[in-house]
Amino acid sequence: MIREKKIALYILSFIMLIVISLLLASNIYASSPQVTYQTHIQDYGWQDWHSDGVMSGTSGECKRLEGIRIQLSDQQYSGGIEYQTHVQDYGWQGFVSNGTMAGTTGECKRLEAIQIRLTGEMAEHYDVYYRVHAEEFGWLTWTKNGKSAGTSGFSYRLEGIEIQILPKGDPAPENTYGSYKQPSLQYTTHVQDYGWQAVASDDQISGTSGEGKRLEGIKIQLVNQKYSGGIEYQTHVQDYGWQGFVGNGEMAGTSRECKRLEAIQIRLTGDIANYFDVYYRVHVQNLGWQDWVKNGETAGTEGLSYRLEAIEIKLVSRGNEPWITRLDTSQSSSQIIVVLAYNTNYATVTMYTKYGSSWSENFSTTGRLGSQGIQKEKEGDKKTPSGIYALHTPFGINPDPGCPQGYLQVNNNHYWSGEPAKYYNKLVDASAAPDYKQGEANI
Repeated sequence: MIREKKIALYILSFIMLIVISLLLASNIYASSPQVTYQTHIQDYGWQDWHSDGVMSGTSGECKRLEGIRIQLSDQQYSGGIEYQTHVQDYGWQGFVSNGTMAGTTGECKRLEAIQIRLTGEMAEHYDVYYRVHAEEFGWLTWTKNGKSAGTSGFSYRLEGIEIQILPKGDPAPENTYGSYKQPSLQYTTHVQDYGWQAVASDDQISGTSGEGKRLEGIKIQLVNQKYSGGIEYQTHVQDYGWQGFVGNGEMAGTSRECKRLEAIQIRLTGDIANYFDVYYRVHVQNLGWQDWVKNGETAGTEGLSYRLEAIEIKLVSRGNEPWITRLDTSQSSSQIIVVLAYNTNYATVTMYTKYGSSWSENFSTTGRLGSQGIQKEKEGDKKTPSGIYALHTPFGINPDPGCPQGYLQVNNNHYWSGEPAKYYNKLVDASAAPDYKQGEANI
């Protein structure tokens, strides 16, 4: 009898363990909600649903996102997910939720930015992180819980998005500085035969190149600034000379008088001048692009009767990345791409450009390292080499975007070579190298 009771007790204990395990498994499963999302893409329409950090959209195809749907599943807590998009010509559209479309279809309008947030109990227990791939900038950094991701004021399209949910307070997937880009200044030029051009922002070109068209007038203004102050500028005009400073969106130069701009001076005023320098350069008839100048210095010519044809303007922080100047290569380079590993397999890739004597960040994105990290020691060790390397001919699968130093559009014949030794670590066109043996395809 005692033996039978012990056996029954063992069986009951075993059953209880199974029940407890199932309950724990159920709780573990329920504590891992899933976010799923799909995007409507230019020319392709609605794509398949993706989830938990997988990219929805395209990369390298220059296709705009036009709409998006987002929803939750496997929730332990009540609540939902809301999101709104900034759409070409329309701006912010207002929040929708739980699988409803944000954006447009059939209107050919690009998404430019997005905000996503959790609601109800879900917002108390989880954070929603997201990042976007934006035209010109590439992958921006992660942000969370209703903050903006993307751009405004540039007319740049979103091309891809990744979304994931993490328990409240868990570390961010990666760097979270720089998820939303806004212009710091805007400018427009009056061009011979064309009139006023579309507004340019932050280092974009305003004017023409190779058309022999003169600039006749210009307007410049600061936007999205947290410091007080303004911007002033004066132009040297055909027959009139220097005209005197104007500021904050007023016109300098002339219109409908057929007078060319020959030179320009630009400077900041007020508190903002303590934190930023204004850099600018011009494209001059017969001379091409001139060197960058700053803070009221003259860009252009006097006494030569040469027209200005285009201009670029940029604000550069006076305290931006001083450590760049300590790199030996910064003394002989005007652009540097820095790869900083932050764990075994991932790195932050940042491009910097030198304007005069100051360095400024252009963009930052995430990079993948070898599966065994960095500091390659031998071929096949699955590590990424470390050191300083020069970049030569740019290449890609798309046509030349306008690279000044040349460009190669690769095809199925192009490989990054391993064998034989004379081709090692070089870009090879296999159709033109009969002794080529093996390597990594570029497409």
